[in-house]
Amino acid sequence: MKTVLALAFVLRFFSTLLAQSLFPPGTILPVQLRSNIDSRKIKPGERISARLMQDVNLGSYQKIPARTQIVGKVLAVSPSGITLSFDQILLHHEPISIHTDLRSLASWPEVRDAELPTNDVGGDYGSSKDDWNTVQVGGEAVYGRGGPVMAGTREVGHSLLGGGVVATPEASPEKKCRGDLGNDTPQSFWIFATSACGVYGFDDVVIEHAGRSDPLGVIVLSSPRGIHLRPGTGLLLRVVGR
Repeated sequence: MKTVLALAFVLRFFSTLLAQSLFPPGTILPVQLRSNIDSRKIKPGERISARLMQDVNLGSYQKIPARTQIVGKVLAVSPSGITLSFDQILLHHEPISIHTDLRSLASWPEVRDAELPTNDVGGDYGSSKDDWNTVQVGGEAVYGRGGPVMAGTREVGHSLLGGGVVATPEASPEKKCRGDLGNDTPQSFWIFATSACGVYGFDDVVIEHAGRSDPLGVIVLSSPRGIHLRPGTGLLLRVVGR
């Protein structure tokens, strides 16, 4: 038994070292929820999952590919809230332990609206998404695929031909979200603005604890009506470390 416990400790230790070397603190993970998280039905201990919606550049020609699974678990449930964490990346089907905080949360209708064009591009939205102008969750404007991302008159990033946005995170002091944390790798934002912070499209839902500080990686959501995050909900997670 002691040998098994020692081996488990060593594996956890090297998994933590691997995560720290691959995913520097500040790495943004734009994901879409695959699980149905309903505080009236879900139980502590249940696993939850999301998938990465855009390639994440790690520098040195390394990346986490889009559609990579991000796995978590429910830690506690109450009538007015839920405590959870997203603590694993299944990289090439191998689980790697991570700590993540929750920078922003967007309902499925908010996600859908961010993916629809705001400009007149012809019948049925035109023949190509390359011509679509869209508005990110949090308010920034995207001018076509491969075009600039604008916060008012200020360019804050650019969109990719394959979809998604690359930019540097911007601080949102009034909502207590920080900027780039010294990580100069361009970050992937999918349908979120670089300054997106907090909750969008959910009435009365509050991020009580984002997981950025102790207890690290623990996310606490509350609402007087309970929490219901449907599949398709968008989350902007960020890797945090000691």
